[in-house]
Amino acid sequence: PKVLCLTSFTNPSLVDGRDLLSEILCEEWDQSITIFELIQELPCFIIKVLENYSKTPNNLKIWGQFHIGQNYDLEQFANFPNCQLYSGKHIRSKEKGSRKAIASHCSIMLTNT
Repeated sequence: PKVLCLTSFTNPSLVDGRDLLSEILCEEWDQSITIFELIQELPCFIIKVLENYSKTPNNLKIWGQFHIGQNYDLEQFANFPNCQLYSGKHIRSKEKGSRKAIASHCSIMLTNT
């Protein structure tokens, strides 16, 4: 499973499609973890994020991750208010085709399309 943030409560925002599951649980996913246990961990995660942002605004922790090899819906990123999509072409590669760059407050992801 993946957990995405769809509501902005910090700046920089976590609303950019990255998976926050392991950050919320503070451990790797295990099938024995229930949705109830996951929901119980949300307030603690939010407090950790807010404390980090308030105490160290110039040295922010990067929360969550994008998964290499995962298929992402580019339209999803277009709907996130703090993400921008940029189109381009391969210019140094023998590969033909276009590329997309997705930029948010904290990350840049390059894709092949």
